[in-house]
Amino acid sequence: MARRRRGFRRKCCARGWSGVCRLLASLSFELDETFNGHTLCIAACGVADENLCYYGCRHDKGCAFVAITDAPDLLFEPLSVHEFVKTASGCIQNHDVDHKIFIKSFLEFNGVKFDENVEKGGLFKKAKDEIVAKFDKELLIKFDDKGRIVGFKYEF
Repeated sequence: MARRRRGFRRKCCARGWSGVCRLLASLSFELDETFNGHTLCIAACGVADENLCYYGCRHDKGCAFVAITDAPDLLFEPLSVHEFVKTASGCIQNHDVDHKIFIKSFLEFNGVKFDENVEKGGLFKKAKDEIVAKFDKELLIKFDDKGRIVGFKYEF
C-alpha cells in the first residue's frame, strides 16, 4: 500500500499538484473542504493510466466512492468551446473551487493551449488577469482581483 501511495504521490507531483503532494506525504490527514473524498478521487482518476471515473454513492453516514474502470473514450474527448464554457460555468457554480486553478487544469485536460496575461494595477491603471485559450478561435477568460471568473468572451 505504501508503494502505491508513493507512486500516486509521484504522479501528482509530476503534474504540478503541490497541495495533493504535501497531503500524500503525511501518513494521515483530516478531510476538509479542499481535500475531501471528491478531490482525492478526482486526483486519483487524473493520474490513472486508463479511462477511469468515479461515482460518489451517498448514504446516511457519508459517501462511498466507487471507481468505474474502462469508461468509454467518448468521455475523454476534447470539448468544443461552447461545451467547455457550459461545463466550466456549471462546475464553478455548483462546487467550491479555485476558479483559476480549475480553468487551467480543465484546459490542460481538454488539450487546449493557453496564455496567461497578468498585470498588476496601480494608481491609474486597472489590474489585468486573464487567460486566452486557443480553441479554433480564442476564448478570453477574465478574472477579478480575487481570482474569480468575471466573464468569458468568444467570437463565433
